[in-house]
Amino acid sequence: MKTQFNRHFYRTLVFWLGLICLGIELYLWPVDDSFLRMVGLGTGGFLVVLSFWREVEED
Repeated sequence: MKTQFNRHFYRTLVFWLGLICLGIELYLWPVDDSFLRMVGLGTGGFLVVLSFWREVEED
């Protein structure tokens, strides 16, 4: 399985789910404890970074 940079990462569902996760976490920042903040930021950041890569079919 080879991967390649996805130039249209902003068109993927994973990217938008990551942004929504980050947005909700920033909205809930005042009421969250530190563990939940790290889980929310880590999940959102992981999804955004994951959207940068796509699988390439091998011939």
